[in-house]
Amino acid sequence: MKKLLGVNVEIKLSKKDTGKIVISFSSQEEYDRIINSLK
Repeated sequence: MKKLLGVNVEIKLSKKDTGKIVISFSSQEEYDRIINSLK
């Protein structure tokens, strides 16, 4: 995902096979670009 989005991506595994995907961004423009890439 880091190569696809061009930003830091963390995958965190929690208890009972659940988790989070955390995508870092530093501006509104970067946020918009990431959201459009995920659509």
